[in-house]
Amino acid sequence: MKSSRLILIIIFVLSWLTLPLLGREAFKKYLPSAIFMCILTKVLDEYGKRKKWWRFYKGIPPLDSFDIFNLGPYFITSLWMLKLTYGKLRIFLISNTLLHIVFIFGGLKYMKRF
Repeated sequence: MKSSRLILIIIFVLSWLTLPLLGREAFKKYLPSAIFMCILTKVLDEYGKRKKWWRFYKGIPPLDSFDIFNLGPYFITSLWMLKLTYGKLRIFLISNTLLHIVFIFGGLKYMKRF
């Protein structure tokens, strides 16, 4: 197994291992919103793929690399962000923006090596 696939598996599994810490009630409460966010992200990804704004690398069949991120860290992070910032719109917007900036300018450079 290539190291890049191993890293994708580790990232996926580690994110899901934090789910029990979230709590059952919070999971039920924020699940519809997190699913909506992931579906919207997937639609935007497909649109960008058709317009050739970006390309996706092979992931672990049948998923491409971004599907693994969308169903793993992005989904779980969405649940955590919704729980931690419930009722605090300003903090939600600031923290969500900061997470995206860190991912775009920090995470992508790191992930390109793999």
